[in-house]
Amino acid sequence: MKQLLVLWLLANFPLQSCQDSFEDTEDSGPIPTVEVERIKMHGERKHIIVGSGIHNNRTQFDVYVKVIRELGSNNLVMNSNIRAKFEGEKDFKRIFEMKRLDFCAWLTEYNSNFFLQGFFKKSMDISDIIVCPIRVGNYSLTNINIANNVYPQNLVPGNYKYFVEIVEITGDIPKVFALQLTTKIYIKST
Repeated sequence: MKQLLVLWLLANFPLQSCQDSFEDTEDSGPIPTVEVERIKMHGERKHIIVGSGIHNNRTQFDVYVKVIRELGSNNLVMNSNIRAKFEGEKDFKRIFEMKRLDFCAWLTEYNSNFFLQGFFKKSMDISDIIVCPIRVGNYSLTNINIANNVYPQNLVPGNYKYFVEIVEITGDIPKVFALQLTTKIYIKST
């Protein structure tokens, strides 16, 4: 059913006309800047080793994962949420949440879905296609740029925290991988 919907959308709304309509849109206001403040990562050391780095311009970052023990295909779930603390507010508020998403099904969808690939690959380089079961090896996501994957004009200035975790639901370790990315969105002074 999803594929029929995508084919219908492609037939009725060619990508070129969508691109042209976006290019014709003028925003008179300043474009917010998205800056990476910090990355916290956790990897269950019996299964994976993780690392990350923020580029000097603070608009891009890299994630490195070394899988040292194969991760199963039917028992990985992904939880994700985004919290925001807008300018002038004291507390973070949850603005988006996904729980118990089948991680391997998501990877399969990503690897076969042109639109999903286009969204994420627009601003990052993937070292290898990741499929389940996740094999032993080194994987990297480099040059990730949040601003290229969102429309910054629609974001409210403030601090944003993006959380993603991968949990093995049948194993003795609850959390295989976790990442917390903190960004700041602000209007540059002229």
